[in-house]
Amino acid sequence: MELTARLKQIADMVPQGFSVADIGTDHGYLPIYLVVKGISPCVLACDLRPGPLERAKAHVREYGLEEQIRCRLSDGLEGVMSGEASVVVMAGIGGHLCSDLLLQESQREKNILPTLKALLLQPQSDLAVVRHTVHGVGFGIEKEAMLEDRGKRYTVLFCRPGNEAYAHELEYQYGKKLIEAKDPILQQELLERRRTVEGLLEQIRQGEKCGSAACAARCGELEQERQEIEEVLRRWT
Repeated sequence: MELTARLKQIADMVPQGFSVADIGTDHGYLPIYLVVKGISPCVLACDLRPGPLERAKAHVREYGLEEQIRCRLSDGLEGVMSGEASVVVMAGIGGHLCSDLLLQESQREKNILPTLKALLLQPQSDLAVVRHTVHGVGFGIEKEAMLEDRGKRYTVLFCRPGNEAYAHELEYQYGKKLIEAKDPILQQELLERRRTVEGLLEQIRQGEKCGSAACAARCGELEQERQEIEEVLRRWT
């Protein structure tokens, strides 16, 4: 089975030999790949929606993996019992939803987070929110990876249990591990964003309402962002 580059990156970061719960499994391709490649002995394929879960079941039957992959209707981690999974994957969902699911689980009476060996997260947005939440629920971010897939950029977080907090908000915003690794994709993203910010500043300053309070406030926000980007980019020099 061939995975998209996004899913392949996640699969490559799953620790060998551990049971996995794939939250929001959709078509079930990741669980199938993990079992077929011998990465995981068993996987829970979970989804909130009956339609995608039925498609996942059909794909699992097609590969004859009903014994190793169990498809389960689950709202986040609510359907995963303690001991059923050592690694939880959440991929392809918004950052706020990813954060909410982790927070909800941390407050559940039978919270499984303390039993996990790792979290693998690939939020589509709001990465700073997710990084804060990961630290808040008792995990440290051991590794991050950025990739491009079909014209979009994705970031995958590999998290282990432990106490961790970053010293600077910029590390939450852009990813401390990516900055330390001088990740080339992050660098390109920062360069592009700097050009966008500088273009917006130029447009505003040339506009008819440049002297207004709202204009000044917006320019201040953009200038602060530009300076923050510059500060992070200096790590590559």
